[in-house]
Amino acid sequence: AVVSTQSTGFEGKLREFGYKGKFIERPFSPCVDVPGEGSPDGCAVFYHGERFTLADLHHRQLLNQMKHSTGSLAMALRLEFVEDNAPLVVINSHLKGGPKTEQTRLEACQDLATFIKEHTFQNDMVVAGVDVCEEPGEQGYETITKHLRDSYTFALDGKSPDFTTWRIRPMGEEKYTNDCILYSDQQLRPLQALGIPRDNQIGQSRLPNNYCGSDHIPLLTDFQRIMH
Repeated sequence: AVVSTQSTGFEGKLREFGYKGKFIERPFSPCVDVPGEGSPDGCAVFYHGERFTLADLHHRQLLNQMKHSTGSLAMALRLEFVEDNAPLVVINSHLKGGPKTEQTRLEACQDLATFIKEHTFQNDMVVAGVDVCEEPGEQGYETITKHLRDSYTFALDGKSPDFTTWRIRPMGEEKYTNDCILYSDQQLRPLQALGIPRDNQIGQSRLPNNYCGSDHIPLLTDFQRIMH
């Protein structure tokens, strides 16, 4: 999940259902300067405390080739299934968007691929939720999907969702497929994915709306472990 510190209040509600969570602030968050917000956004991972134990947590800023911050964040939780201690690594990352950021984002994606490699082993189950801030087929997206598959592309028989964000900005309307759920296909098999809303569900004001409180729609995939 990509959330703000103000929206992490739902952690208390999730706790009622047995979930625990970790939240890391994004460096140089633009939300700090948004009127009425004033708090940084970041990445969060929640897991059910009866099904998993937290074994390790890593996070850092993603760097460009000059080893300077790209303003992007990555976090990795190493979880273990309670029943057999099998490892599940959950990655979350929010990359920098905006005009003229293509090269910065590409280098952040290259560093994200390095980050994932640093904190996973060959036989780990891996799930990564990423706001890539660019479309499938662009260089950054292709970089992070070299070793992890896109669960929605699998569920949609090779196609990408029509959109994951649809909003109206001062410069005009924006409709993009910016978000993805990636997975290690040797250890996990997608069973189903939450459907993408129809255009008439979005409405003339686009997102956020009564259907969705964010300018990004929720993505959800059910996975099955592949037992070797």
